[in-house]
Amino acid sequence: MNGFETALKVKELYPQVKILAYSTNTSKKTIADILNSGADDFMFKGDSPDQLKQALERLYNSTSKTEL
Repeated sequence: MNGFETALKVKELYPQVKILAYSTNTSKKTIADILNSGADDFMFKGDSPDQLKQALERLYNSTSKTEL
């Protein structure tokens, strides 16, 4: 099961769970695909700890998905 399939399954079983996708892939298509699969936000593996903190705060405070 890949990240796309996992996000779909988690949202199907637990729609209230927030998903932060974490990847080295910088393709806008890949980011859009993972967000469309159910992830609520996305960050790159090379992002700083501060960026991780900001992403987690966005998830905690959000009621909708991040826009590209």
